[in-house]
Amino acid sequence: MRFLILTFCLWTLASFASAQEEPADFGMIGVALSDFPDYGRISSILPNTPASKSGMLEGDRILAVNCLDINLLAFKDLLTFIRGEPGTEIVLTVRHADTGEIERIKLVRMSYKAYRAVTE
Repeated sequence: MRFLILTFCLWTLASFASAQEEPADFGMIGVALSDFPDYGRISSILPNTPASKSGMLEGDRILAVNCLDINLLAFKDLLTFIRGEPGTEIVLTVRHADTGEIERIKLVRMSYKAYRAVTE
């Protein structure tokens, strides 16, 4: 039994030691969204991103992504729809928190490199 535990621990350490940082490139618009209880509310906007240049503000609520009502999507699916290939367009239907006005906003996803651990 000790042999199995030791073997597992050594294998785990070897796997961890061989992990490397590999950049993953994906498209983003530059928003962080609330899940519960304010589903689809923009909780923050990164500077110098398509979202910051579009006039969206913190507190605005995304109602639809490419005409698809976000209430039909699980949160992880909503994030998948908002992310995409860099350079591709996305149309958000947004209700502005300050005026209540609903606006369709066309954005082009920018490239973002995120680092993730990869094992060999």
